[in-house]
Amino acid sequence: MARHMKLLFFLAVSSLPWTKSESTKDELRRLIEEYITDHNVDKGCASLREDFSFLTNENLILKQTLSKLESELNDMKSRIEDIMTENRELKEQMVAMDREMSHFRNTHHVTEKIDSGHRNNSDRSDFSKNHQRRRRSNIIERLLIPSTGIAASPPIAFTASISANIVDPNDGQTFVFDHIVTNSGNAYNKNNGMFTSTVRGIYAFYGSLLTGAGKYLEAEIVRNGNAFCGLYSGDKDFWAPGFNMATIELNVGDAVWVRVDDVYHDAGVLVDSRFTSFSGYLLYETE
Repeated sequence: MARHMKLLFFLAVSSLPWTKSESTKDELRRLIEEYITDHNVDKGCASLREDFSFLTNENLILKQTLSKLESELNDMKSRIEDIMTENRELKEQMVAMDREMSHFRNTHHVTEKIDSGHRNNSDRSDFSKNHQRRRRSNIIERLLIPSTGIAASPPIAFTASISANIVDPNDGQTFVFDHIVTNSGNAYNKNNGMFTSTVRGIYAFYGSLLTGAGKYLEAEIVRNGNAFCGLYSGDKDFWAPGFNMATIELNVGDAVWVRVDDVYHDAGVLVDSRFTSFSGYLLYETE
């Protein structure tokens, strides 16, 4: 402001006739240049102040906008988490419902089978009773001679074991099961270990062996000297049982026994008496 007043005063003085020298003109030009410079600086500062104010306001607006966007983003994240949690709960409910439906279907199926079984039980019971009556009647007819009423021979069945251990049996040696447990029909001979058929029919035979650890033995059930069932017992570390069963048709007079295999048995093998046995019985007669 002082420079501005100085310039005005100088202009007023210089307009007088006696003040139009070169030095006065030079000073006037200098004052004008300083005034212009100061005026431009003031305008620049004002412009900068306006720009600063504008940027400050814009920065504030941007901060407010950013804060609003962050808030919306947090809301979206929260909603997504809620939706994911709800989806997990729905999946768990669906799995539980599937299990319940599966259990219901299984229970319903079992119930239907039980109901069906109950419906058929009466029919089965009647059939079973009639079948049992016919079976008893057939048994009585087979055991009794119609013309005289005299009982026929009793059913045929036997079980026998050896009374003492057998050590190092010979090739083809017959096992003599001399301890009789059952011998219905007296078809088994404990003195030679042979069963002799007294009735033509289908028979079942069963044999068991137990050998000492580290040795093995093969045996066979034979009919009239021909093997029809094999037995094996043996283990390198433990006592090892062996057993087998077979059915075969016999004619009257056929003989059945158990013998050691001709080749496959260890020297010095021990056969335990408690777990070595021979059994057989008639299933049914044949013509």
